[in-house]
Amino acid sequence: MNLFTAPDRARLQQRFSLEQFAPAVNHLKHLAHAQMNHPLNVPTEGAGWTHNYTCSQHATRLEYDRDKPHEHACSVDGEIFSGGVYDDAWRAFRNHELIASAHAAAMLWVMSGEQSYLDHAAQVLKAYAECYPAYEVHGKNAGQGRLMGQSLDESVWSIPAAWTYDMIREALPEPEQQLIESQLLHGLGQHLLTQLWTLIHNIQCWHLAGLATLSVALNADEYMQPIFDPQWGFDAQLATGVLDDGWWWEGSPHYHFYTLQALCSLGIAVRERQPDLLARPRFRKMFDAPLEMLRPDMSLPALNDGWIDISYAGGIAQYMMVFERAYGFWQDADHAQIMMHIYEDYAPRTTADALLFGPDILPEHGDLPAENILHAASGYAVLKSRDNQQHLMLKYGPHGGGHGHADKLGLLLWGYGERLSTDLGTPGYGIPMNKSWYRQTLAHNTVLLDQTEQPPQTGQLVRFDTLADGVLVADAGIHWPQADAGLYADVRLRRCILWKESYFIDIVRVICPEPHLIDLAWHHSGTLALDALKPSSLTFDQTGYEHLTQIQETDETEWQAVWQTDAPVGTQMWAFNPAGAQTIAARAPYNPAWQTMSLVLRRIAGAEAVFVSVIESFASDPLIEAVTYHPRDEGFALQVRGDGIDDAWDIHYTPADQAQWKAKARPVYRYLFGN
Repeated sequence: MNLFTAPDRARLQQRFSLEQFAPAVNHLKHLAHAQMNHPLNVPTEGAGWTHNYTCSQHATRLEYDRDKPHEHACSVDGEIFSGGVYDDAWRAFRNHELIASAHAAAMLWVMSGEQSYLDHAAQVLKAYAECYPAYEVHGKNAGQGRLMGQSLDESVWSIPAAWTYDMIREALPEPEQQLIESQLLHGLGQHLLTQLWTLIHNIQCWHLAGLATLSVALNADEYMQPIFDPQWGFDAQLATGVLDDGWWWEGSPHYHFYTLQALCSLGIAVRERQPDLLARPRFRKMFDAPLEMLRPDMSLPALNDGWIDISYAGGIAQYMMVFERAYGFWQDADHAQIMMHIYEDYAPRTTADALLFGPDILPEHGDLPAENILHAASGYAVLKSRDNQQHLMLKYGPHGGGHGHADKLGLLLWGYGERLSTDLGTPGYGIPMNKSWYRQTLAHNTVLLDQTEQPPQTGQLVRFDTLADGVLVADAGIHWPQADAGLYADVRLRRCILWKESYFIDIVRVICPEPHLIDLAWHHSGTLALDALKPSSLTFDQTGYEHLTQIQETDETEWQAVWQTDAPVGTQMWAFNPAGAQTIAARAPYNPAWQTMSLVLRRIAGAEAVFVSVIESFASDPLIEAVTYHPRDEGFALQVRGDGIDDAWDIHYTPADQAQWKAKARPVYRYLFGN
């Protein structure tokens, strides 16, 4: 045993009969038995890209059936897809399913000694060893694969394959050991060496993880050498890819955890030979950053590319394996605490990593902190209510490379357990709507010019602190220089949030060197009520806009809108538009695309614009009854009144205006919102 240590074996055998680990043991049995009692049918042809396994009309994953390699049903309307890329992708799911069953069987054999488990694990490995030399190199996305459609997936698959072999190696006859090692594991390693990316990227992290795991399993130093490359090895990935706040540079919680899974797999493989790698501060910080931004329902926003299910209640449950592994590394009480939150309320404790690395006993349930968070390097400013039931994010940081979305100065609103105004993430890369909608600026709560998406750029934080009487400020801006910015050249955007426990003020200012059509988008779940709206004859054919339906409009400068979700949760907005502006309301694609959400688009043609909103989310009934705006040349004043609320605000655009601030009979909240 090389990967699988003597303490690992002892821990597994001890936990096999412990009541608290019964769900994990039973899950392993389910994975193994499902394939042990079924023909293996190992694909004899290399697999394709799993992102193609999607219905393009409904933006949903097709239904995988192991017995139907040529029939793939849409989960929405039952349409059958077959042939070509769909059959290719089916083979990838089949490969993952089989190796998962073999890994589960190997663990069960270690724990129970039952021969049938050993036989199944060996049978799967031998079958793939016999097929692997004939798999042709193919693929065009994230590297080329042989068994899989890309080297990324080949790396992911190689890790459970190597662990399965390492657990059962000593029980196999010498000829079977030679077959599996020479044709499968060395075949995987030799191929991955040809696919290395000289980049700081999640894909390279998986390449390194696969090679490190194969290296230790086979005692083959040639596969370990890339891990220590000074430009794109393990330390380089941490130094450059992990930002100062602990987030992975691609700007997506999904890809953060995806990368962390790879780095954890690498760390587990080398824990006995290179334990110093686990001591890297940036590695450990990657576990802490998501916990600081976590919402009370154990979800995170689906920023940039990444599956939207991370934003569902219990969304990080799918990544609990990394915290089980982290506990094995460091025995950190915070990691055990987050596991208790998940396992108590959202998901059973069923991962193999719980058996191998996690704590015996989880701690008592504790409350999550309701602290405002600034992750400055990533450009995430998160404001939270004191009861932790409302979260607002202002996103202003780096683009995120190929997985970035054009959404600078975008807002995301979560409240009372509901995704109210959310980021849609991505439904998958194999459908046209991913580019025509989900990555478009219009699909996010921010500004775009001339119906054209924002160019990549990094915004800057102006202010993140507390004013008098507990008013919180999150203020950020972005400027596109002349070079490569197209119609956004020398355009400046500024967005300021003034957060006062029961509501917040949102101020958006746009300054352009020449006139443009300026749109400010706001998406929200549920049904919109806005009395001023009338039917519209507007039609759109620009990218993104062509997906809008049920279009209405109003020319009112001031209006009140209310969104009500199916739950007794909603939001109201009191809006003030610049003179001459138009407000357009429509239904827009949600994720999945067969569902829709409300979109309100505030539009004006000109070189400058300021849009102001007072926004209140509520669990049952709103508190605000009236908002009154008083515009002036260099700013505005407003009053907010309601149940227990009687607030006056004074917003100025230039420092000189501060001389006009005079004492009044009641307190006035003041803020200088400059260029």
